[in-house]
Amino acid sequence: YVANSKQNSRMGAARLSAGFVGGIMTIDVILGAIFATLGSAAIAFFSDRLPAWYAIITVLLLGLGLVLLRVWKVDIPTFMPKMHKTSSVRGAYAAGLPFGLIACPGCTPLLLPVALGAAATGNALYGAALMGAFALGRGIPLIILGTSTSAFQRMKGFTRYVPWVEKTV
Repeated sequence: YVANSKQNSRMGAARLSAGFVGGIMTIDVILGAIFATLGSAAIAFFSDRLPAWYAIITVLLLGLGLVLLRVWKVDIPTFMPKMHKTSSVRGAYAAGLPFGLIACPGCTPLLLPVALGAAATGNALYGAALMGAFALGRGIPLIILGTSTSAFQRMKGFTRYVPWVEKTV
């Protein structure tokens, strides 16, 4: 949505991509603070039942490990909001906000351990920083790809590789 806008310059595409990732990061930082706040309540509740809490976390992490190893296939329903092309950083930021709630197929199994780490701290600021770092880590490739897309669109012979790039990324 962002990289396909009518931006002709690399810097324009970079600004739009950064705005989009900023929207994703905003939601993830808020979720990190919420997970940490709820985590402190969960820690208080499970303090007398710590072995049960560790058992629940162990089962979840083992399941995620099996998903990452592709031993267990989990079909995650996808939701794609209807979006329009944007040419402003504010529009790109607004477009990124709903995508903060959508996890990518490659990072979904990694999201739960990060969220659980945020919850385990019980510190809203630390949880927000942890989820913000996670969002930045998944956003950097989007910024690079969004910045490069305008250059790829100008290359006539590259269009035959676009489906391969889409599948790879």
